Amino acid sequence: MRIVLIADTFPPLRTSGAVQLRDLAREFVRQGHELTVLLPSSEIAGKWAMEDFDGARVIRLKAPKTKDIGYVRRTIGEFLMPFAMLRNLRRSPLAGEKWDGVVWYAPTIFLGPIASALKKASGCRGYLIIRDIFPEWAVDMGLMGRGLPYRFFDAVARYRYSVADVIGVQTPGNKGYFAEWIQRPGRRLEVLQNWLGAPADAPSTIVVGDAALASVNAGNDLVGLIEQERVGRAVTDASAASLARAALELVDAVSADDGFAERCRGLSARLFSAETAVRQIVAALA
Repeated sequence: MRIVLIADTFPPLRTSGAVQLRDLAREFVRQGHELTVLLPSSEIAGKWAMEDFDGARVIRLKAPKTKDIGYVRRTIGEFLMPFAMLRNLRRSPLAGEKWDGVVWYAPTIFLGPIASALKKASGCRGYLIIRDIFPEWAVDMGLMGRGLPYRFFDAVARYRYSVADVIGVQTPGNKGYFAEWIQRPGRRLEVLQNWLGAPADAPSTIVVGDAALASVNAGNDLVGLIEQERVGRAVTDASAASLARAALELVDAVSADDGFAERCRGLSARLFSAETAVRQIVAALA
């Protein structure tokens, strides 16, 4: 398939999102798909700049600065970002390109307009990858009330949902938030687990044991997964003592159970690999 991936983070950035999208891009190429990555950039001199990234075509499009600035300037910059990207894409050699699928990654919540425009121009389906549900998580954590700023961000977020044909959420627990969205015909909601690409070939001095130890909030889906698959220990009380106790239990369990490493590797390959993520996205777009 000819797929366009839209995001606001990618190497050389070293954020978790950039690493995930790096691995996803490489896997799209490895599986034989033709991938184009669209990224905003405030640093390039011209309106656009194109490069090759391990077989994927990456085009950076001039857009307002959105990193390392105040909240107000960042919000304005992110709101204008997709429109600037679309305008400069139309000035680039890719202006007339058509794709078989549009994929975009959140955070950020502001990519809906460019995803919508590319979907309409290509007559294809769109897949929204959601790694957090903003602004809801900000309200839940007490960082934001339900006043005017919330209503603005919520409207932007709901627009991006309306653009998507398929939404891939991070955990089964996220599905409940989209109970109303999924009622519309033709929409699909699924869990798209976080993924990790194959490790680098370069040798490392770090030794990592095969055992997904976790300190998470109560009710997190990861707790049930760890227990069901018998791949580690999880604590939910945010206590250092509990985490230390779980770590010691885990060391003993790994020593006593020869199947621990095999179960961990099997679970990783089945649910948390870039290969699985790409196959799932492609199947949803087909």
